[in-house]
This record gives sequence, structure tokens and C-alpha cells, in this order.
Amino acid sequence: MCQLIKARYCLEFLEQYNADLYHLYLQTKGIIDFKDYATKIFPLTQLCFTYAVTINGFNADNQKFLELYNHQTNIEENKENIIKFDFLAIRNKPLFLVGENEYVILNRAMIINKVYSSIYWDCKDILSANPQFGISQDRFRTYYTTDFSEGFLVYKLFKKAYEKKSYKQFSGEEMNAKISIAIFLLI
Repeated sequence: MCQLIKARYCLEFLEQYNADLYHLYLQTKGIIDFKDYATKIFPLTQLCFTYAVTINGFNADNQKFLELYNHQTNIEENKENIIKFDFLAIRNKPLFLVGENEYVILNRAMIINKVYSSIYWDCKDILSANPQFGISQDRFRTYYTTDFSEGFLVYKLFKKAYEKKSYKQFSGEEMNAKISIAIFLLI
């Protein structure tokens, strides 16, 4: 559920950050919104909590998430990518095709992790293939780690956790200033 929540907020942020990138992401995944994404991917996450070892790709329900999931395994497996992306083959492809539409679950935790993390990698691929956006992968990484992870996501989660309690909210800059003063006073 945590990965789905983060995926929801990530797509919400992406839509605000760059609507064209957001729509191209949805188009490349063959989905219309987060609800469609969650509807397709949720059955796969549920299988991770069963004793299932294989997944039958002929099953109509399984085809929905396999179609979505197969698109998430598009980082080519080679030495350069392992170094560049810190990706191992099993991290990239925790489902392994062993026969005609028959998959083995190699790592359940990696499948769950990809529910959220694949959005970042897929967007980097989209930006790399579409220079017209004018957003480098490094610039996107900065936006993603600073604006989304440290700003948008953290504050959304804090708000949900504490919205019914009395609290004072500080921006990251205000908090850094207060920490700097506290350290100065301790020295």
C-alpha cells in the first residue's frame, strides 16, 4: 500500500511539474490515470503475498498487470547500465519469462518496490528520448529528489499524518536555519 500511495503522489506531482511529461508517461504505459495504474498493478502486488511461484500470462486478469509490468522492464541488461543505474538484472526484471506466457516470481520485494520506483526510471527514459522537453536527466533527478521527495511527498505525508493535530510547519529552509542556530548555540 505504501508503494501505491507514493506512486499516487508521484503521478500527482508529475502532472503539476510537467503536464506534457505526465501525459506521455500515461500514454507509454497505456493507462489513463493513477486509478487505472493501481487497478492494473494491484493484482500483481497481491500475488506477492501468496505462495504463488509462477504467473500464467494467459489469464485475463494477469494480462493487465503483465502488460503494464513488461513495459517497466525496459532498461537493457549490460555492464554499462549496471554501473550507470546501479541495476542488477533481478532488480530490473523480478519476473522472469520461463515459457510461453509463464513467469516465475524471482523477488517479491523488488516487484513491490517497482510499483513506485519505476515511475522515476520510466520518466528519465522518456526525457532521454524526447529532448523537446528541455529537461536533462540530471535536472529531472534534482526536481525529483528535492522538489518531489523532500518537498511534495514529505509534506503530503506529514499533512495526512498530523492534519487533525496542532502543529507548526516549517519549510526546509526554515528548518535548516533553526538547526544551524541550534548547532551554533551548542558549540
